[in-house]
This record gives sequence, structure tokens and C-alpha cells, in this order.
Amino acid sequence: MTVEIPWDVVEKERRDYVKGAQRSVTVPGFRKGRAPERVLYRYFEKEISVVLTERLAPEFLSKKIGGMDQKLAAGPYITDFRFVEGRPFEVDAEYEVFPRFELGEYRDLKVVHDTEAVTDERVDAELERLREHHASVRTLDPRPVEDKDVVRVTFNSAVDGPDLPFFGQELTCDLGREQSPGGLPFTRELPGLEPGAETEISCQCPDDYPDPDIAGKTVECKATVHSILEVDLPELDDEFAKDLKGNHETLDDLKGAIRKELESRAELEARAATEFEVMNKLAASHQIDVPRQHLRERLQRLAERMEAREGAPEQPSLTPLTVAQEAMAVCAEQVLDRIADVEDIDLSHQEIQDFVNRWAESEQLTPERAREKMEESGILASMCTRGRRSKAMQLVIDSGAPFEEPEPQDSDRPEGQPSPAADPSEDE
Repeated sequence: MTVEIPWDVVEKERRDYVKGAQRSVTVPGFRKGRAPERVLYRYFEKEISVVLTERLAPEFLSKKIGGMDQKLAAGPYITDFRFVEGRPFEVDAEYEVFPRFELGEYRDLKVVHDTEAVTDERVDAELERLREHHASVRTLDPRPVEDKDVVRVTFNSAVDGPDLPFFGQELTCDLGREQSPGGLPFTRELPGLEPGAETEISCQCPDDYPDPDIAGKTVECKATVHSILEVDLPELDDEFAKDLKGNHETLDDLKGAIRKELESRAELEARAATEFEVMNKLAASHQIDVPRQHLRERLQRLAERMEAREGAPEQPSLTPLTVAQEAMAVCAEQVLDRIADVEDIDLSHQEIQDFVNRWAESEQLTPERAREKMEESGILASMCTRGRRSKAMQLVIDSGAPFEEPEPQDSDRPEGQPSPAADPSEDE
């Protein structure tokens, strides 16, 4: 697209910029700050053109795109401009839009996951975790590691060996419980090792290990036992419950609070599974070409968040599965937007004001000032979009049926033979 910015707008912006810079620039043949405007226009013509593009183009581009029946996916990106004295300022730009598509069926999907029941065993396991978290620990004098010791140990990759995610981290391992970091039985080789010495050990990786590069193979690594620990667990009684935050008077009160927390967590997990299934089904049932630049920018932002959270930017953050899931999410979000349009789903004035109030509180601003900043930055528009999608998601869930687990593959089918529904092209 090309936009034309009227000359009177360009001239005023140019004059304001030059006046602001006039006192601080030096032009050959003139004292500092004394060069006339017409000389500055000519001497800094290229710089002025760039400044005018940065200051004026976004507004005029946005207006033109907003007047079109298109949904912006990425951009606009300025590709060229032409500045001629006394004529409209022409700016060329490229932008990416979401493709149009026919809205398919979105009701009666089998998507609702049942909340997993919280058993007494789960409550007891969480209680035991709390007990271990509040245990007192002391370091024992150096001696060879025994079968049921609790040890602090670090595993490192051997020469030419695999570099597993937990390598290089100092771990606490309870050998009496046969804890296996990364699902690999390295700890079975620790008894008999002396603290402080680095020792090469090996273990047989299970055939069903998720990483196919090491499944069924013998993995070599180096292990250093730093110390042997003695763990003193507190008694599970009313005094233990009172010592914890939450004003629990008895152990039964504590168990009730744990059960309530686990039930809340189970509901959130079921909801997350349901929403993921909804998005997966909506994306699969609508053939939408994902805008490439939009997806690239989205993945870049995701990678930055992951690297900041993990604290290891040198490690690759995105996997092919992550990329595929993001592409699926882009498709599903477009379908949810269309559902919101078709169903006349919108946010109430109070719901929008709630967004503003929460953001104002977090930024320590008045609601009026917060709303201004949110509208200027686009934050409010993004929040409203997410709110409409959430309502559309709820509509699909409310009209859906309980999720059914897929049936297992027919064991009578010859090994290696794909099912009739398999499509080799889907691998790509």
C-alpha cells in the first residue's frame, strides 16, 4: 500500500523538528545554532525525511488499513518513501492480513474433561511433601555412600556423551526411594562413592525412554557426591499444622485445606485440558493459512519469555512441537474471533472497566490515566480481544459434550501398518 501525507501536515512537522534541533546543530559556514531554516532543510534533508516517516507514517497507515475490510496480522513495515518539496509525502508499506475462511461447526464438540477426583492418597502425598519441605537437615561426616542415604550430587556429561537437561545441576536424591533424575537410574550407581571425588558411572537407559537418541543405550556420565545428609522429619500432628501458615488448629484442618487446594488445582487442570482440546478441534476443522510473519513474531516473543524464565538463553527454547502448537493456537484464535462475531459476543462496560481498574492498581495509576495509557499502547484492545475469545470459548464448552478418550489401536493390525485414517502428508 501507499499513503499520501498532506503537505501542510508535513511542513508543520518539519518546521517543529528543525526548530527543536536548530540550536544544537552546526552547519559549515554558520555559527552553532545560527543556520537559517531553509539551509537546515537542505542540509539535513535525508535525516528530516526519516524523522517525518517515523512520526507521521504510522498514523496514516493505521487509518488506511483500518478503513479496509481486512484483519491485520503483522506490520505494517515501511519499505520506501518519497519526499518532494511542496507535494504530499508518499510512504510505501507492506502488511500481512489474516485470510478469510468459512466458519464451520463449533457446537456439540466432545471437549469437556471431567475433573479428576482428589483421593485420600493424594492428600497424604501432599502432606508428606509439606513434611519433607519443613524437615531439618544436617550434613554428616564424609564416608562412603550407603543404599538408603540422602545425598547432594551433580551429574555431568562424559566425553562424547549426551548432555541431559539435569546435568550440571546440584540435586538432592533419596536413595532409599530410588529417585531417578530425568527418569534414568543413575542413583543406583552411587552407593560406595566417596563424597568430593568425581567418578565415571554408567546406566542402561530404558527402551521406552522418551528421547529416542538414548533409549535402550548405555549412558556414560560423571558423578560428584558433594555430601551425605541426615533428614529429620517433623511429626504429623496438630503442632505441625499450627506451625504452618494458614491458621490451622488441627491436623484435620490442614488436611481439609490441602484437599480444597488440590480440588481447585484439579479443576484448573481439567479446564486447561478442555480449552486445549477446543482449540485443537477448532483448528483441525478449519483450513486456515497461518500468516508466516505473524507466526514468526509470535514465536520470537515466546522464545524471549522462555529464555527469561529458564535463565539459559544459550539453550534452544523452541521445539517443532512448540511451533506446531503455536500455529494451531493462531488458527483457533481466528475461529474464536469469528464465533464471537457471529454470536454477537462483546464485553460490557463494567468488564472493560474491571480490566482498567486492575491494570491501574498494578501500575499505581488513577483509572483515568491508566485507561489513556492502555488505549495509546494497545493494551486495552488486546485485553478486550482476549475477553471476547474467552467468552466464545465458554460458549463452545457449554454447548459441548463430555470428552471421550480415543480408543486404543487394534492390536490385530500388523506391526508397522498405518490405520486407515493415517495421512502421510500430515507428518510434514
